[in-house]
Amino acid sequence: MNRLPDWPDVVGHKDKVNRLKRMVEARRVPHGLLFYGPWGIGKRLVADVLAASLLCEKFDSDDGKTVPCGVCPACRSLREQTHPDFKAVVPQGEKLKSIKIEMIREIIGQAQLAPALSRRRVVIIDGADFMNEAAANSLLKTLEEPASETVFILIAQRQAAVLPTILSRVTPVSFSPLSEEELLSLLLRSPERYPSPQLLACIADGSAGRALELAANGGLERRAEALKLIRDIRGCNGKKPDIPEIFAFGERLGKLDRRELIDYYHYFRQIIEDLRRLGTGVPPRYRDLAADLQELSATFTPVQLMKGSDAVKEACRRLLTSNMTARLSVEALLLELRDID
Repeated sequence: MNRLPDWPDVVGHKDKVNRLKRMVEARRVPHGLLFYGPWGIGKRLVADVLAASLLCEKFDSDDGKTVPCGVCPACRSLREQTHPDFKAVVPQGEKLKSIKIEMIREIIGQAQLAPALSRRRVVIIDGADFMNEAAANSLLKTLEEPASETVFILIAQRQAAVLPTILSRVTPVSFSPLSEEELLSLLLRSPERYPSPQLLACIADGSAGRALELAANGGLERRAEALKLIRDIRGCNGKKPDIPEIFAFGERLGKLDRRELIDYYHYFRQIIEDLRRLGTGVPPRYRDLAADLQELSATFTPVQLMKGSDAVKEACRRLLTSNMTARLSVEALLLELRDID
């Protein structure tokens, strides 16, 4: 957006927004906050609005006006991305992204300086669960003895992925996925015209980021490819694939980066959930693919679907937390789905 984000821009998370606004109004914002919850649900937007509120010149006044005001020099500087007292860090890297110690040392050095424009500094670490151990330990020292003029806002998908010692020094704020209605309202209010907003809202798991990816980056097509792959694995075309064919699938998908492969696993999981829905007489979320899902459902028993769901979750966990290559991860999962008993 070409203006400074404000609280009304946040869709959903009403209780979290109200809690943070009360902190702002009482001028009692902790020196460290952790926003955690699924990817793409608006945590970064809330962090940006909170940062703007803290840096706004009105924050330290007693006139009772809401912040951010959007017009003071601090707000204008933040909108133009030139505010000297604001820093945001995101994971970097080609395939395996991370936040390294050099990046944390840079922001710590800046945090030790006196604010230049506002009365405080704000640092957003977007992807705190991507900090390597050295970076996390370096940040810990600063959180143990924080400068009174600096507020750190950490953003993570999983609270458990953040060092316990860091967790003990920040105030956690848990964010949940958006409801289907909230996500649909966000898509409809956007100046972009997305294809099938109702379908996107239904299948995006409450994540605006995922809905936008589905619309913009071939996600709907990838979803159909994921369904075709499971149908092939389960022999819907007449026979189950042999080992060389499984390896061929693994070679193709193993060339994707981890973010794209996680998308495939997300679709696998939703497909299995839809198969379980069909087994209980509930319409699938992938309504446009209902015929193919119905045929696929005949190849699974309820117990096999449960095991298949667990297999996809475990594959996703291994991909995120181990050194297993993407190709080996795919091959192991596809073999498990093919031979599940």
